[in-house]
Amino acid sequence: QELRLMFDGAPIGMFTAGLDGLFNEVNPALVGLLGYSAEQLLGMRCAELTVESDRPALESAYRALVSGARSSFNCRVRWMRSDGEVLTVEIHAAVAG
Repeated sequence: QELRLMFDGAPIGMFTAGLDGLFNEVNPALVGLLGYSAEQLLGMRCAELTVESDRPALESAYRALVSGARSSFNCRVRWMRSDGEVLTVEIHAAVAG
């Protein structure tokens, strides 16, 4: 319950994603930041938002995480908002559970 309140009330964009890269959960701050609805984001992968030239670094870090070679990663990439504006975001990721 407390984690849910922190996730939903966080002033920064937060999400969870599955091993397939699909968003599982997105918080209201991420929805506002990116201009997509929560429903739209839940049908997307993180890489789909990522500017094409930034995808290799993100995908490499994600593969290392999924394979168990790394327990976490930090990656700065550019994401495209729904209106086409480009934002620099910093992703901090770890395998839960």
